[in-house]
Amino acid sequence: MTATKLLTSGLIAGTLALGIVGTIGESATAATFSYKWNEPDEADKSYFTNQWCDTAKQCYSDKTQPLGLNNKIGSHQSIQTTYNDVTGELTWSATFDKKDNKLPNGGWLVLSDGPNPKDQNYEYAIFYLDGITKNLTAYAYNGQNNSSSWNTNPFLQSWEDGVKVVNNGTERTLSFSINTNAINSRTDLGDNWKGAQYGDNLGIWFHEVKFKRNRDDLIAKYDQEGKLTQFNYQKSGWFDSGALYTSMQEVPEPGTMGAIGVSLLGLLGFSKRKKQQAQ
Repeated sequence: MTATKLLTSGLIAGTLALGIVGTIGESATAATFSYKWNEPDEADKSYFTNQWCDTAKQCYSDKTQPLGLNNKIGSHQSIQTTYNDVTGELTWSATFDKKDNKLPNGGWLVLSDGPNPKDQNYEYAIFYLDGITKNLTAYAYNGQNNSSSWNTNPFLQSWEDGVKVVNNGTERTLSFSINTNAINSRTDLGDNWKGAQYGDNLGIWFHEVKFKRNRDDLIAKYDQEGKLTQFNYQKSGWFDSGALYTSMQEVPEPGTMGAIGVSLLGLLGFSKRKKQQAQ
């Protein structure tokens, strides 16, 4: 047997002796859940149009509607989101095409683990996107068919420069990428609290808005702690749905491979020391 094979065999034996292989086999895996929606092709639009609700009140009241969509301030081109159930990383991206010379520059968003999030008080987080200041703020959602949660329910977290805005010709994308573990692990908001996490199923309640840059009463405002003191807008569109199926990809937990590397390095060092002592 060559020296390389001897060393490899020794390392494997060492990991077995230390129980590392067993740990690897038994360690939990992280799952990244993702969902993507694209504007339907012309051939599919008749199917979707028949299921869209025309008003925000209708979308809110009729939970049998699989999809509520309004393109009042920009045509929805795509919706994308991902969630990692171990790291807590949540991403969101919404792309719009200009309609009647209008594009959204903000919005509010609630994500659920399956049902349409509406009517659920103290269960999910609501995110406020401000594409002008780039601020992102989160509160406990009050379940109502409006943006008032910031004025009635507990503040959760804020992120300066949390909202990314990308303009590409007639298109605009509003997105963010954050860690939600601190929000999801709150224990002071009741037994039903889930925060901002989802798995095999996903519900979305997203209202994009148009702030008026030259109207002080039609913008978002904040205090020194990053909490909202005003969230007023000119117009709103929406993308509302429940019971959406996600796709899932499993990967080893972030710490697993690091632990393997450290253990192997330790065994390599031990092997080298033994060799030096024998010389």
